Amino acid sequence: MLEGIWFSILIVWGYVWWLAMPLILFYVFSDLWMSYVGMKYFKDIEWVTLEVRIPREILKTPKSMEQIFNGMHAIQAYISRYDKIIKGKFQEWISFELAGTGGGVNFYVHTPVQFRNLVESQIYAQYPDAEVVVVDDYTSLIAHSIPNEEYDIWGADYIFVKPNPYPIKTYLLFEDIKDERRVDPLAGVIETMSQLKSNEMMWIQLLIKPAPKSFKEESDELIDKLVGKTPKSKKWSLKIWFDGILEFAWNLAKGLVDYPTWQSQAEAPKDADAAKLTPGKKEVLEAVERKASHLGFETSLRMIYIDRRDSFTRVNVAALSGGFKIFNTSNMNAFKPNMDTLPNSRGWFWLFKKQREYMMKRNIVEAYRLRLFPKGSMVMSSEELATIYHYPNLNVAAPFLRRLETKKGQPPPNLPI
Repeated sequence: MLEGIWFSILIVWGYVWWLAMPLILFYVFSDLWMSYVGMKYFKDIEWVTLEVRIPREILKTPKSMEQIFNGMHAIQAYISRYDKIIKGKFQEWISFELAGTGGGVNFYVHTPVQFRNLVESQIYAQYPDAEVVVVDDYTSLIAHSIPNEEYDIWGADYIFVKPNPYPIKTYLLFEDIKDERRVDPLAGVIETMSQLKSNEMMWIQLLIKPAPKSFKEESDELIDKLVGKTPKSKKWSLKIWFDGILEFAWNLAKGLVDYPTWQSQAEAPKDADAAKLTPGKKEVLEAVERKASHLGFETSLRMIYIDRRDSFTRVNVAALSGGFKIFNTSNMNAFKPNMDTLPNSRGWFWLFKKQREYMMKRNIVEAYRLRLFPKGSMVMSSEELATIYHYPNLNVAAPFLRRLETKKGQPPPNLPI
């Protein structure tokens, strides 16, 4: 049976290869060209690392950090098709980072030089007692050869479990307004970082750039689906046209043994009454609508743990990754490691497992060091970003969290010049 199907496919391919092959070659070579010019443009970007030294007393909620992220949306740039294809231009991004070592816990912002004034002004606007200073890139503390005979690493990129419009648990749900209690969602992660030994390092990297318009369309489609509305017909695009050709070729090949099936023949869902939604579905709908109402950012969350091989412990790996499970919800969204970036020796192909694991570790370290934006990233709102990255309040009593001991003061107005 299978031999007959494959024979039929080969016969069909013999008739249509001259039409399909140019499309395949065009797709392959265009992707290679965009990678080449994009990397060339990336190498010309001048970066600067800023350390944010937070004051000892922070009485503000993550709402202040949310305003900082809203200000970062100003980096959105219009890029013409010519500049994108010929010059390799792309939307640049900013990296908000949290680094823990045996010497303390520090907050950093790694940004293109052209955005430095924007970053500093937004931070000072919300945290006037903070200090933002230019420092050397802390990733230079480790050798480029890691992992090596002395040090080992663990690291991974994190992605959403569900589609982007579903939100995670945000900082608003960590506040008890009635009892005036405020729980800092980052307390567990910072506490773990503050207890590291001298040879250990924990790094968290949050790359952000303004989300494309497609996120709003995706959110609207999900909202229509949740309330039971009939989905709107999608506009024509090259992808739809190419998908149509593939669907036709597949139905032509299997038509000799089975009836063809067409996506357009799928029955559209009937409109439903939104008032009849269950309380759980209403909660999800409200959360999705709330996320869609905020500014959206394409986001990459990356974590790395480094330690000597003779003292490397999986307990700290579990503490680092488990610290972000506090933001997970069963009915909405949650974080999970991207298995394509997770260093492990699992898989059905048993050859060269150690070599593949070594290369994956090298790749995740270099991606962190270069602040590379991965494909398949998440889209998060400014409220979600402020939840997983903000400057901790007084409730976080981590002993090695670096805070400013003194406040900055203005000179007296009668000071002689």
